[in-house]
Amino acid sequence: MDLTAIAAGGLAWYGVRDGLWWAWIIAVVVPVMGLAVALPMHYMGHFNYDWVSHLGAIYLGTIIYVVGAVVALVGLTQGASAAAQARR
Repeated sequence: MDLTAIAAGGLAWYGVRDGLWWAWIIAVVVPVMGLAVALPMHYMGHFNYDWVSHLGAIYLGTIIYVVGAVVALVGLTQGASAAAQARR
């Protein structure tokens, strides 16, 4: 998951900041897919860790990530509408 965070951060820093929709889509889809694959395994009895100490940081990071993705989406949407108005 650490490398996924680095890749999503790079996409956000260089692609999303430039207004590239494909970079936002990839930066959102890839970590969500990774979480969707990894998280259910923790509830199938394969791990005997306390969920707060083991998964608490992942849940906190997911909340922060979702807030950041929404903020970036709002910025992309406003940028797209401003560019459309400038073309008129």
